[in-house]
Amino acid sequence: MDLSRRELFAATAAGLGAALAACGGGDADAIDASPPSCTDNGARSIIPYNHGHTLEIPAADIAAGTPRSYDITGGADHSHTVAISDADMAMLATNASIQVMSSVGGGHSHTIDLRCR
Repeated sequence: MDLSRRELFAATAAGLGAALAACGGGDADAIDASPPSCTDNGARSIIPYNHGHTLEIPAADIAAGTPRSYDITGGADHSHTVAISDADMAMLATNASIQVMSSVGGGHSHTIDLRCR
């Protein structure tokens, strides 16, 4: 039996909807739709071309709003530091994402995106 595109799309959408409903485990109204909050949950990093570095900024640091430096060595075999200015902390406190550069280590640096949790 050959299906038309419309029938194939409808069958696929129905199957996807059933799979998502099975994963939910609860009432759709109970889903927490609150936006990310840096002052409540801190910030996480996205580091392109990463090879083991990690950076998470605690909510308390963001709420304090003072400049800080963080070591992002993580599981890498070399270190980098990342300086977060008071202006960067203020941006995070408004739940804005920011982009910063790491120091040079191992012959390179990283551009780091910080986003609220």
